[in-house]
Amino acid sequence: MENLNAVSETALLTLKARVIEAEKQSPVIHDAKGREILDKISSHVSTETQRRVLNRKLPSTLTSYLALRARKYDSYTKTFIKKMLFGSLRDSPSHFLNRRSYLR
Repeated sequence: MENLNAVSETALLTLKARVIEAEKQSPVIHDAKGREILDKISSHVSTETQRRVLNRKLPSTLTSYLALRARKYDSYTKTFIKKMLFGSLRDSPSHFLNRRSYLR
């Protein structure tokens, strides 16, 4: 079992919030893989991390806030990928990495 640092625990908490929100009747975010990923990760973290993060009851306002924030970051990521790849996955990885426009 692995102990996570504070940054990793925050990411795990955000994933948990995404899963909780996605499983609501009227979710603000849809995450088809979140539950699967959370279930796989939970067996690899320490008992302490499970107690502190995974078994912790989260207020619904916090899960909604984290899910909305995650949705915004998802949007930023999609925009970045579209901008960098120009909508085409035909570019080679080396072409992608050699482009300097991503530094602007």
